Amino acid sequence: MNHLSVIWSLLAGIAIFLLGMSMLEEAMKQLAGRPFKLFLKKQSSSRPKAIIGGAAVTAILQSSSVVNLMALAFVGANVIQMQHALAVMLGSNLGTTFSSWIIATVGFRMNIENIAYPLAGLYGVTMFLSGKNSKLEHWSRLLFGTGLLFMGLNLIRNGMESSLSGINLSSFNTYPLIIFLLTGFIITAIIQSSSVTIAIVLSALYAGAIELIAAMAIVLGAETGTIIKLVLASLTGLAAKKRVAMGNLLINGITSIIIFIGIYPVHRFITETIMIKDKLMALVFFQSFVNIAGIILFYPFLNPFSRFLENRFRHNRDESLFTS
Repeated sequence: MNHLSVIWSLLAGIAIFLLGMSMLEEAMKQLAGRPFKLFLKKQSSSRPKAIIGGAAVTAILQSSSVVNLMALAFVGANVIQMQHALAVMLGSNLGTTFSSWIIATVGFRMNIENIAYPLAGLYGVTMFLSGKNSKLEHWSRLLFGTGLLFMGLNLIRNGMESSLSGINLSSFNTYPLIIFLLTGFIITAIIQSSSVTIAIVLSALYAGAIELIAAMAIVLGAETGTIIKLVLASLTGLAAKKRVAMGNLLINGITSIIIFIGIYPVHRFITETIMIKDKLMALVFFQSFVNIAGIILFYPFLNPFSRFLENRFRHNRDESLFTS
């Protein structure tokens, strides 16, 4: 396969993966959007429940952006307090790792084509034949999106393996880790999907393109890159929206910086103390570890942190509260 074909294969894989994630997310919102919103609202009565609720809803919806927007609407409508919204965000960060575990355990352990093609073929046809906005259409869209997701992952994996054939990979290991951190940040900021970044990194790790420590640095960059869209959207928004965006940025940014400073001890802890020898499992464990560390780090300070955000961004007289 020539280099141009490899590039198109990778780009097509990313596009199909993104389309699959989008269809999956949309189908879940249609099937259970309101119940999930009510569930999250009920779970936000205390900080521990808010963390669990944020993680659970994000794991199912596979969209931290949707969950964060729900929390934003609740804060803007005075339904929940700011510290509980921050707790939802902490749980939401952890919930995003669910897809990484699925990709690492299923996407690289089985023949993906045996899963992807039947799902995409059968439920793609069913989706177009079913009634508009019917439950059958939404379920078909969900399963069709899952098939597309695995098809995209297969293209990414194959494209990565083809692009690395005949290349001396040792040069990658000479780059400083900050380069990999920035790479993860930039890719995720552009694509606005940490799941795609993780899929690319897992494919590179599976193909032997990068070492585990470099993949860990990319994951740290991806943790912060996901919230750029929310920050940009909040620049001209209400004070509550700015608080949510800034809170998300500070939580992800500070956690990533602290873990990056201690990335070598964390690497040894995962590979030598816990003895996770499978690099793919070690990487997704690391992603979960980062988000659990964020919960431990910020949970005791949610009250003063929320007061800081409320003092930093105050309501103007002309601002009106909005409902979800």
